[in-house]
Amino acid sequence: MSLAQIKTYFEKGDYPKQAEFAEMIDYLAEFTIQVALSQLDKDLETGTVAKFQIPEDLTFLDAFVRVDVAPVGSNLIYDININGSSVLTNLIVVEDGNLTSKSGTQPSFNVTIANEDTACSIDCDQVGSTTPGQNAVLVIKCRKR
Repeated sequence: MSLAQIKTYFEKGDYPKQAEFAEMIDYLAEFTIQVALSQLDKDLETGTVAKFQIPEDLTFLDAFVRVDVAPVGSNLIYDININGSSVLTNLIVVEDGNLTSKSGTQPSFNVTIANEDTACSIDCDQVGSTTPGQNAVLVIKCRKR
């Protein structure tokens, strides 16, 4: 379901079926959190690279990292932590030479929900050994609860 499809229903004066209406609600409840994981045009570094508060009660759906300069020599690895504990079974990995984590094994969440105002931190566990990488951004796809 897309926003254009939802708009079409209401412009025509059609009433969606129950299943279509539920799909619309799910679509409208989804949002993304985007977090800069480095200073602009600076080499990436390991350690805790970002901290923020969860904006509202949510369910995690997906997460990925993109960079402008690819890591070279080894993979770039990130972890998402809630109250100091990882919420990922498979960490977020930007493979050597790639610009996004979407090309490799996708992360999976072992904790799928978070409450409003919960402390969240992002750790960089590894950078490229020859070229660390630059300009990393984490995108977390969520759904309001």
